[in-house]
Amino acid sequence: MCVGKCSRIVGPCLLALGTLSVAANILLLFPGGTAKYLVEGHISKDAKVMAGVWGGGITLLGAAACFVLSGVGLTNGPLCFYNASEHGRGHGTLWGYPFLDSPSHRAENYLYDRSAWSICLEPAGVVAWNAPPPA
Repeated sequence: MCVGKCSRIVGPCLLALGTLSVAANILLLFPGGTAKYLVEGHISKDAKVMAGVWGGGITLLGAAACFVLSGVGLTNGPLCFYNASEHGRGHGTLWGYPFLDSPSHRAENYLYDRSAWSICLEPAGVVAWNAPPPA
């Protein structure tokens, strides 16, 4: 019967995907592999929700929430320390989401424009850390 055969495949796949989701969320809490930014409170709100831990690791309905929240996180871009005066968003350096409302780099384009990744001064390489691998 199909139900028996499908359950032998679906169960291990869900276990593997749940484990990967938990691991990915934990990595997002430690940009660059350091706890410095977590301790200082400079972690994006999307990573703090920890959807990968409670969603991917606990329930299948949570996996859908994890997918949506991860998409929102990619759209907003990472929380980082950047020079706002160079990008027309105020004066001096500050912690914020430079790709969210930037007139020159719209949120949907920053992942494909590697030259824009240098906007974030700290944590080093945070955009590449959050970005999906190149296709």
